Amino acid sequence: MMNVLHVFNEYLPKTEVWAFELIQACTETSHYIYADYYANLQLYEQKVNLLNRKTGILKKRRAKRSQYDFPYNIFEPLVIAGSLFSKQSTIYTEVEKNNIDLIHVHFGTTAVEKWDELKALDIPFVISFYGWDYQKAIYYNPSYQDIYKSIFNKASVVITEGSHGKDQLIAMGAIAEKIKILPLGISITEKYYKQTFKKNGKLRLIQVASLSEKKGQKYTIEAFEKTLALYPGKLHLTLVGDDRDIYYAKTIKAYIKDNGLLDHIDLLEWVDFKDLDTFLLDYDVFIHPSVHAADGDCEGGSPVILLHAQALGLPVISTTHCDIPEQVRDRQTGFLAKERDIEALSNYINNFIHIDADDYFELSKNCINFITKAFDVNKIGTQLKSYYVRLLN
Repeated sequence: MMNVLHVFNEYLPKTEVWAFELIQACTETSHYIYADYYANLQLYEQKVNLLNRKTGILKKRRAKRSQYDFPYNIFEPLVIAGSLFSKQSTIYTEVEKNNIDLIHVHFGTTAVEKWDELKALDIPFVISFYGWDYQKAIYYNPSYQDIYKSIFNKASVVITEGSHGKDQLIAMGAIAEKIKILPLGISITEKYYKQTFKKNGKLRLIQVASLSEKKGQKYTIEAFEKTLALYPGKLHLTLVGDDRDIYYAKTIKAYIKDNGLLDHIDLLEWVDFKDLDTFLLDYDVFIHPSVHAADGDCEGGSPVILLHAQALGLPVISTTHCDIPEQVRDRQTGFLAKERDIEALSNYINNFIHIDADDYFELSKNCINFITKAFDVNKIGTQLKSYYVRLLN
């Protein structure tokens, strides 16, 4: 059985269940986790070996920092200073102690932060890019791109979610032959499928995403508002997501209030992952109009929540952003608009107001079949394992 060391900055935010499920699906492998910051371990510590655990203030090193992370940006120098008084394990010592055969680094930015250690190791090195790391990270720190070139040369395999990501990485200097496309996957269940449509005659739309510019809630609301004016009382919208970008979230909430939409839009902070399936089944359409944000942030690949929605039989309204067209089939499992095209988004909502139940459930069936065949995490975990095995043989 091979020993694989997975290196993260943060293991794991609630929004990254997909990483845990991928590791779990890579069977007959001993998985070790090395992270600067551990969180939500009640969800993520099964069947993995956790290394480099820290407690107290030392665990407050944040993964995806931005200009909005005010407390972290102000106090991080104190955190780093505090860490000088704590004995830290290194990747090298953990590799030696645990007989690690292969390292898999998650996120390009993690590789940059750990580069001095990684470049000195003489075992196979796999790196996965997820989007934030090759768009927004470079926007804020252009010097990352120079280090990425060294990382591309050192890595045995470079993994990305889809063809958009592959093109981006090649443009940044990655060697095409090293790049493998491995989409995110989900656990497929046959417990729950969509059974109802327009309960009580009202179309119910749902978006689940942290409130941030790239998630496109602004366009969801404006398209919803435009359609609601034509069909008052015929539709309702629920937005679920934490205030990832506090300034953007404030703008979104103010727009809803100032435009008299409080009776038509529900705002929820979060839904536990274990309750997600049953929660989504109360809705008819999943809407998620992702965009490229002003600071370069983007999905990179495609939001994994789109897979969850379709697996339950919810058709999707989204955009042609990044790799979303590879995970939502336009006019087969949903409808895709160009980024920021409020008119098209409104028209697609309108389609669902007028669609009859038979056509709706035909779309619903297409969604389930598509996700089951293409995005079962067990199949994707098997593919990942094949990359590992090839590197060790």
